[in-house]
Amino acid sequence: MVVHCDSPGWNEVVFSVGDLSGCETLYREVAGWETLHRGRAAGTQAASWGLPDSTAIDEVILGNPGDERGMVRLVKLHGVTQRHIRSSARFWDVGGFSNVSSRVLSMAESFGALQQRGWVGHHDPVQYEFGPYTVIEGVATGHDGVVFSLVERIEPALPANAFPGHFSAPFNAPQVVRDFRRSLDFYVGQLGFQVTLETEVAWQPPGANIFGLPYRLAVESPLEVAVVHPEGTMVGSLELFAPGDLIGRDFSDLAVPPNLGILTVRFPVLGLADYAHALTARGVELASEPMRFDVAPYGPITVFAVRSPDGAWIEFYEAG
Repeated sequence: MVVHCDSPGWNEVVFSVGDLSGCETLYREVAGWETLHRGRAAGTQAASWGLPDSTAIDEVILGNPGDERGMVRLVKLHGVTQRHIRSSARFWDVGGFSNVSSRVLSMAESFGALQQRGWVGHHDPVQYEFGPYTVIEGVATGHDGVVFSLVERIEPALPANAFPGHFSAPFNAPQVVRDFRRSLDFYVGQLGFQVTLETEVAWQPPGANIFGLPYRLAVESPLEVAVVHPEGTMVGSLELFAPGDLIGRDFSDLAVPPNLGILTVRFPVLGLADYAHALTARGVELASEPMRFDVAPYGPITVFAVRSPDGAWIEFYEAG
């Protein structure tokens, strides 16, 4: 059976946070996003995450006005025990989502704004070539262990009006994986995604790199990288990094609700029931069975989740 994921890519990322109001203010002021929704999630949302349906969940949705994709949903879960998904993590630690990526028009301005709010970079921003692109990228860690990769594209340059906020809508969600080929087969062979880009990232001497690797190791140890997406594009994609012998801790067991950090990305899918059947027929275990409930701003949706070989919690839903 050929598996096809009829999706344009994920259109929201969910951050589980400790301070809902503080995080909303941060992203409004630093990312330049607007609050699109604020309210209480349906009780069935908690049940879909394996929690009592009496668990209260407050949520805020942020994004650039006019964007239909790339929203950030902040959720605050009440009355539950939580741990950080990737506590004190470094790049070479596997498990869950390592970061999310947004484009910026000025790296100096945007990275500096995060630093002023106490975010800590793995390394100062670095310019390098990634496939057909020349970019400046900076990676910084902030609240609840959330990590943002900010990308300023040098070639080909983005138009000055590419997005209205200081940050674009998030467009990519990287994962550090233990077994590159196994992970790639999971997304392509089992979930039915396409490979958008597969390459190696080799840092040039003296070895400055965005991950904070020692310079000699950065030069001598190229990273295997792949970008995967249901339609083979770069918007709403997932990225796999394989640091090889540099792998450290494994946070896979913690990458589940209700823990704190980058919790999940959500893919809208046409023909969700058929897709779920096709996945189980290929041996994919569902982390949560299809459930139906209201989710702002979509209205009634049916949603289920799977987990990647390294624990990333990935949700697929169909509205209506």
